[in-house]
Amino acid sequence: MTTFAQVAGLYLQRGFLPFPVKGKTPPVQGATGRNGSVTAESIAQWSADPEWAHQNVGLRANLYVGIDVDHYGPKNGADQLRELEAKLGPLPATPSSTARGADSPARQQFFALREPVEMYGKPPIPGVEPKNVHIDIIQAHHRYTVAWPSIHPETGAPYLWYDAEGELLAEPPHVDDFEYLPEAWIEYLRLDEREYGHQGAQWSGEIPASATRHEERKIRTIIARLQSLPDVWAPGSGWHDTVFHQACWLSRIARSNAYALTPEQAHGILLQYTPTYPSWGPENIDEQWHSAQKVTAGQFESPPEPDLPALQAWRGFPSDRPYPTIQGRPFVAAWAHAPEPSQRAAHRAGLLHALLEAGVEEIEAATLVWHCAASLQPITFGGQTYSDPHSKCITIEQLWAEVAAAIETLTTGTIADDAPAPIIALPAPPPQAAGPSVTLINEQERAQAATVDWFGARYLDWARKTFEAVNEPYYRMNRWTVLSVIFSPKGVLPRPGANDRPVNLFQAIVGRTTTGKSEALRPPRHIFKAYYMLSESPSIGGDHTGESLKGTLIERDGKATWFHLDEAHTKIPTWRKPNSPYSEVPGVLTLAFDGEIDAIFRRTDKEISGRAAQAYLTVHLMGTPQGMADVMSPADWESGFLNRFVWGIGDMPTESVTMMAGGFLTEEDLAAEGDDDTAAVASGKAMYQQWAAEFAAAVQSVSTPSGAPARMRIPADVARRHQNIAVTLQEIAKNSPYEERLRPTFRRLTETVLRCAALVALSSGRTRIEMGDLLVAAEQTEEWAANILIMVAATDESLRTREVNMIEKALLERGGVVSFADIHRLPRFANRRRDVEDMIGELVAQGRASIDQNTGTKILRAGGYARAA
Repeated sequence: MTTFAQVAGLYLQRGFLPFPVKGKTPPVQGATGRNGSVTAESIAQWSADPEWAHQNVGLRANLYVGIDVDHYGPKNGADQLRELEAKLGPLPATPSSTARGADSPARQQFFALREPVEMYGKPPIPGVEPKNVHIDIIQAHHRYTVAWPSIHPETGAPYLWYDAEGELLAEPPHVDDFEYLPEAWIEYLRLDEREYGHQGAQWSGEIPASATRHEERKIRTIIARLQSLPDVWAPGSGWHDTVFHQACWLSRIARSNAYALTPEQAHGILLQYTPTYPSWGPENIDEQWHSAQKVTAGQFESPPEPDLPALQAWRGFPSDRPYPTIQGRPFVAAWAHAPEPSQRAAHRAGLLHALLEAGVEEIEAATLVWHCAASLQPITFGGQTYSDPHSKCITIEQLWAEVAAAIETLTTGTIADDAPAPIIALPAPPPQAAGPSVTLINEQERAQAATVDWFGARYLDWARKTFEAVNEPYYRMNRWTVLSVIFSPKGVLPRPGANDRPVNLFQAIVGRTTTGKSEALRPPRHIFKAYYMLSESPSIGGDHTGESLKGTLIERDGKATWFHLDEAHTKIPTWRKPNSPYSEVPGVLTLAFDGEIDAIFRRTDKEISGRAAQAYLTVHLMGTPQGMADVMSPADWESGFLNRFVWGIGDMPTESVTMMAGGFLTEEDLAAEGDDDTAAVASGKAMYQQWAAEFAAAVQSVSTPSGAPARMRIPADVARRHQNIAVTLQEIAKNSPYEERLRPTFRRLTETVLRCAALVALSSGRTRIEMGDLLVAAEQTEEWAANILIMVAATDESLRTREVNMIEKALLERGGVVSFADIHRLPRFANRRRDVEDMIGELVAQGRASIDQNTGTKILRAGGYARAA
C-alpha cells in the first residue's frame, strides 16, 4: 500500500500542501484550520514519524478551492450544483477526485483562484437550510481534501484523480492544471463580513414574520465562521474568539425587532454549528453565549437593507436574446448609448417601457437597465471623464422604483407626476468609410461591440479629448501595439498536438509625411516607460542585421520584445539583397511571428550559442504609401513575412494654426488649476501611470503559477462566430481579381482576429475570450481587411516592372533625355549599376527608350530610336 511518506514529495512538487490524516479524520495537529500550516520541514517530520508516515494523505487548500459534492443516499449535492450552475453559469471542466468511481457525481472538483478569497463553507441556496446543503467549499481555513493513494475508511475504495475530461490519472495533477473559478461564482460565494455585524439603534417597525434574504445571508456568514474552526482543537486555533464574536453578533440580531431570529434560535445555531472536542463541549459554548449576551446588552443589529429582488448575475450584454428594436435599430444601440445627464432618467424609462411591453420579465429588464450606459456615473481622472461600469448614478432602490413606475405606465396608460416620460435617444449611425469596405459583423453586433469596456475604447476617447488633431487610423492601430507588447507573453491560442499559437501582432502603418505617424506613437512609448523598469524596456529598435536580431531575441528569451522601424520602405530593399548582412531579417521575423527562434551556434558568443528561444515579438513598421507599395511585389501577399502584417492607412488631417505651430502648451494652460498637477495631466502622465497600473493588475490576474502563458478558453459560440468570419474573408478573396494573393493573407488575418480577441480578454484580466472580445476584434479587422485590398491593388505589378516604369518616368520628367550617370544618381538606383542597366535594356527592348552614345556619353532618350549622327 502506498502511504503518505511515499507520495508527500510528489504532491509538494506539484503545488499541493500534503499532510497525514488517519482515515478521513483526525489529521495531524497544526496542519488544518485558519491558523494551520504545512511546510517542507513539517512534511519531512511527519514522513519520518512512525505514527503518521503510513497514514492517508490530506491536502490543505492553497490558492485554489475544492467544490465537494455529496450525492449518495439522501444527499442530492449534484442536483443542488446544477441549480447553482443555472444561476451562475456552468463550471469549466477541471481535474477532480473521488473514491466513488469514475461515473459518480459525488466528487471534489478543484478550481484555481487568482488571489485569496474567503468564501462560505456551504454555498447559499435559496429556500434550503445550510444543514441541508450537500456541497462544501474546501478552503485553507475550512475542511481539507483526502486524496490518492488514500483509502476511504467506510467503503475501502481508493481515492483516485481524474483529469478535466474525466479520464483516470495515474498520478496527481499539477495545481496549474486547475481551471479558474468563474468570476460570477467567486462573487456569489465571497464572504465579506464587513457588510454585517454593525451596531445600531432598536428598530421601530414590526418584527418580521419570517427571515428576509438579508437576514439569511447574515446567518449563513455566522455559520460559515463557526464551521471554519478546525475539527481537532489545538492551542491558538481561534476557537474562543471566533465563538464569542459570532455569539455577540447573534445576540444583537436576536435582540433587534428588524429580524425574525429569536434568542432561543440564536442559541441553537451556536450549539448546532460550533465544533466540539473532548475538552471543549456544549457547556463551553453556553459560557460564550451567556457572556456575549451580557456584553451586548442594549445593542441591536442595524436594520437590513430593503429586501428587494436580486438582479441576475451579469456576464455582459446577452446577445442571444431577441430584444425589441428601437426606431428600427438594434436594442443594444439604445442600451449602450449614454445620453446627457438630464435625459438619463427618461432614457432608462424608455428602455424599461420597451422591454416590459415586449414581454421581458421584470428581473431581466431591471438587470439590463441597471447595467446600461444611462445608469453609469462617469468618473473623472487626470482631467478627463470616463465611464466606470461599477459606478452608478442611481441606487438599487431607485432602479426598482423606476421599474414600478414603468409597470404602472403600461398598466394604466398614465405617467406618474414624479416619473419622467419615456424617451429613448439613439446615437448617430457611424459614418460610411471611403474606399473599399469590408463588413464582418452585423449592426446589432456592432452596437454590442460598442458596449465592451476595454482599454482600446478608453484610449481612443482619451486621445480625442487630449490632442487637438488625432489621425485616428494611427491611434486605432497603436492601441493594439500596446496590448501586443504587454500581453502577448501572457496567453496562447490552444491547438491540438502542442501547436498552440501566440497572440503577438505584426503591424504596418502607411501615411504621408507630417500626418502624425510618429506623434501617434509617442503615447505607447510613454505607457511602456510607465509599465516597464528601464532595464526591462521591450524596445529593440529596428536597425538590425539578421544575425543581431536573432541574437537579441535569444537573449530576450520569453520576454516581450518590440521591433519598430520608421521609414521602413527605405530599409526593406536592403533586406531583399542576397547574401547581405540584412538578408536574413525577413526569415527571422517570419519565425518570430510564430514564437519560435532556432538555436544559433557561435564560438565567439558562448552565452547564446546553442540556445533556442521563445519569442514574443511585436513588429511595428511605418512608411509612406508610395514608398511601401514600391518595395512590395504581388508575391509578398502569397508568401513571406509581409502578409503576416495588419495594415493601417492614415487620413489626411485638417490642421489648425495651433497644430501647424507644434501644439505647445502655454503657461496659462499649465497653471489653469493653480498647481503643478495640471501640467502632469496635460502631458498625459497621469493616464500613462493609470494604464500601467491597470495592466499590472490584469497581468497578475491572468498569470499562471508556472509563469507559462495561459491557454485561452474559447467558448463554442465564439469559435463558431470566428469560423463564420473566416468564411466571409475567404468569400471576399474568392470574388476578388487578386484571389491568389488574398487567400493566404486573409487566412493569416483570420487568426489575427482571434489573437486580438485574446488581447482584449487578457487586458481585462481574463483568460476566457468572450463574444464581445471577438466582436471588438472583428470590427477592427474590417478596417485592416479593407486596407489590405488597397495595398494589394497598389502592388498589382511586380517590383521589377514598377522599377522599369520609374526609370521611364524619370526620363520623361527630364524632357525625354537623361544621361546614364543621372539615373545612377537617383536615390532609388544608387549603387545598383548592373540592375539599372538591365532595366534600361528592358525599356529599349520594349521600344520605350533608346540609347545614344554619339556624344561619347551614354544618353537615354524617350522613344524607340536613337538620334542620327
